[in-house]
Amino acid sequence: MQIDYTFFERYAPFFWLGLLLLDVVLLIWLLFLRRGQRALARRFQEPKESQDWKELLTDHLEEIRLTVDRANELFDRSEEVGRRLERSIQRVGVVRFNAFPDVGGDQSFSIALLDNHGDGVVISSLQGRTENRVYAKPLKRWDSTYALSDEEKQAIAKAYGRGG
Repeated sequence: MQIDYTFFERYAPFFWLGLLLLDVVLLIWLLFLRRGQRALARRFQEPKESQDWKELLTDHLEEIRLTVDRANELFDRSEEVGRRLERSIQRVGVVRFNAFPDVGGDQSFSIALLDNHGDGVVISSLQGRTENRVYAKPLKRWDSTYALSDEEKQAIAKAYGRGG
């Protein structure tokens, strides 16, 4: 069995560029956090003359309450994102083949696009000398109510094996 690396070769620069941009964003975020940490340390070390400790601590408690509220809001959002990701395409399997004996080069294919539960679609394209036929079949829990070809079953099996 031969693995087709053209996808990885084609999109590798975008992947590395994305990682570089992520590094830059994280560096900026780190610098921002350090600045905030220093400002907070200065506030505790040097209270204003007109401000007593009780007022300063009350202000800090209010900031903590606001921070907790914001953290809870972010937690709720992350839960929502997690629920949405459950139904996103996470498993892909591709099989190329010759659909007709007079056509070479593995021009026909079946591709399974599935979420982590095995729900999605399998798309097949049968390439002939003078025509191309495309079929789409819905999948529910790794199977379809429509008859699946051997190539479609192989694409689903590949997608199942690539999951997390």
